[in-house]
Amino acid sequence: MKFTEKLKSLRNNVGLTQEAAAEQIGVSVTSLQNWESGVNKPSMSNVRKIAEVYETGCDELAVSMLEDEGEKTVESNFPDFLFPDSFMEKIAEKHFTKELQELFGLLYIYSYGRRYNSIENNDFDLFRIERLPYDYVGKTGAFEVLAMVDKLREVLKGLEIKEVKDAIVRNPRKLFDIRTLPKTDICDYINRLNYASEDLSDYDRKRRHFNIDQTLEVLRTLRENDGEVYLLCDEEKSVAYGLIRTSAGYDKDVPDEVRAYLGVPSRDGATFGRSDALGTMVIEKREFDDEDYVQKKEQNRKDVDAYNEHPDLYSRKPESFREKYRYYLKMTEKGEELLAWAGEEI
Repeated sequence: MKFTEKLKSLRNNVGLTQEAAAEQIGVSVTSLQNWESGVNKPSMSNVRKIAEVYETGCDELAVSMLEDEGEKTVESNFPDFLFPDSFMEKIAEKHFTKELQELFGLLYIYSYGRRYNSIENNDFDLFRIERLPYDYVGKTGAFEVLAMVDKLREVLKGLEIKEVKDAIVRNPRKLFDIRTLPKTDICDYINRLNYASEDLSDYDRKRRHFNIDQTLEVLRTLRENDGEVYLLCDEEKSVAYGLIRTSAGYDKDVPDEVRAYLGVPSRDGATFGRSDALGTMVIEKREFDDEDYVQKKEQNRKDVDAYNEHPDLYSRKPESFREKYRYYLKMTEKGEELLAWAGEEI
C-alpha cells in the first residue's frame, strides 16, 4: 500500500475528517491534504504526531513513508529541525523532475552560448526561451514549455544558478534537490533568505534575520564556556534592547561573537545588527542566590509580614525589596543539534 493510501486508511480507521485530523496533529488542512495526495511528505516530527493521533506505530509509519513502493527518500542535508513545517514544505518543492532538469540544461546552454565557461553568478538572463531548439518546443508543446519555465522559476528562486548547475554536473544522473546540496551551499542559501521566525512582529522580521554562520560561531563560543555566557546587566530593559551593561560600561568579559549576536558594540567600537537565532539559544534570567542577598530578602519578607500583622507598631511601611537578577546567554537543545549537524564541515 502506498504511503498516501495508508494515511487515508489510518485516518478513516479512527473516524476523523481531514479537518479534525489536521487540528489534532497541529497542522493546516492544506498540509494534510498535500500529504494524502502525495504533493509532499510530513517531517519526522509530524510522523510521530500522526502515529499518535492515528493510533499506530511510529516506526511502521516512517518505514512506509520512506520505502513507499521501493522509492528511496531524499538523503537530506538540510537542517529541517530549525524551521517550521510550513517552511520545509516549500523547501521540499525545490527540486527538479527529469523534464525540468532537461529544460534547465537546455536553457543554460542556449542562454550562455560561448560564455558558458566564464559565467560566475546570476548576472545574465537564464530564461531566453526564444533560443530553445524548435524541435524541443514542438515535441514538448509550447504551452507545456511555458508552464515548465514558470515552475523552473519557482524552484530557482533564491538559488545561485551556477550553484545549481555545478550540483547537477557533479552527478548528471541525479535529479537536483536543494536538500542534497553540500551543507556549505545550504548555509549560503539560508543566509540569502534573510529568514526570521514567524512569531516575530513585522517590524522585528524586517530587522532581525537568521544567519546560520554567525549563529554557529556563537554556539561554538557557548560550548567552550560550558553552554552559557554570563551577561552582566543592570536591569531587564538592557536585555530587552540587547545591551550588556555594568556600572563600568560594557562587560569586557563577553566574547565578541556574543556581542555580535546581541547587537552590542565590540571592543573596537563596531556594532552589529541583532540576529534571530531560531531557538538555538536563549537569554535566561536568574535571581541572585548570594548568601547576603538571600538573607536580606528573607529579612525584608519578615519585616513586611510583621508590619501587615501590626501596622500600628510601625512609623512607616518597610520599603519593597528590589529583586536582582543575573542574565545568561544559554545554548538550547536545538543549538546542540545544530552544532552536531554542522560538525567540522562548516
